[in-house]
Amino acid sequence: MFFALFGLAALGMLFLVLEDDTSVEEPDPDPDPDPDPDPSDVVVIDGTSDPEILEGGDEDNLITGYQGGDSIFGNDGDDTLRGYTGDDLLVGGEGDDLVQGGVGNDIMLGGDGVDTLQGGSGDDVLIGSQIFVNDLQPEDLPNLTNGDLFSHPYEGNPDDEGNTLDGGDGNDLFIAGAQDTVTGGEGEDRIFIGEWVRGEDEAVTVTDFDEEDDVIVVRYLAGSSLPQITLANDGNTRLVYADGQLVARVNGDGGPFFASDVMFQAV
Repeated sequence: MFFALFGLAALGMLFLVLEDDTSVEEPDPDPDPDPDPDPSDVVVIDGTSDPEILEGGDEDNLITGYQGGDSIFGNDGDDTLRGYTGDDLLVGGEGDDLVQGGVGNDIMLGGDGVDTLQGGSGDDVLIGSQIFVNDLQPEDLPNLTNGDLFSHPYEGNPDDEGNTLDGGDGNDLFIAGAQDTVTGGEGEDRIFIGEWVRGEDEAVTVTDFDEEDDVIVVRYLAGSSLPQITLANDGNTRLVYADGQLVARVNGDGGPFFASDVMFQAV
């Protein structure tokens, strides 16, 4: 039997380069402000205090929802999506995206590419891998309850690269893709595992599992036998196997991890 885990990730970084220049020059009477990011490459889209649908194009976008429960779609390009406040839906789409929920109970979907998802405060849903569901589109997500969302069968992208998922504060739910890195943060978090983790190189990494608050949930096909969970040690890391297949690496810094910390969901 085959099942899998959602997990691992990629981290985008911004570098500020300072140069030491001892020469003295006349100041520019009307200097241009430093771009953040380069306006020649990035399309900036700002929302308002009302709930809105904000959508980027093929370019690299910087989209901020501000107040209200917004639906934000990055589409193509390496986008930065910021929910700000409100219960938002943020979908990165193609490209290497930075998705920030901010304040509120947000749903975040990275899409294709090496994405970084940051929940912020609130009870968030973070979906790291590109998921394919025949009867479910990203724009349908705001109308679903968490129960509906997690009862759907998912199919992962075998070419997906690892993403970084950070729940922040709140009781968060994670659907982690192959090679994702999951940091639950504060609160009682649930990390869902599915059949799209297909080997040792695709196992999810969990950085801060708290045995008192957090749970890993293994999904399996209804009507089949319950997966057998076994554990092994690799230094300070607990290796989690389901039916003999490595699905997760749990960093020991967050505390102990036991087979009883794994729950199951039939789909």
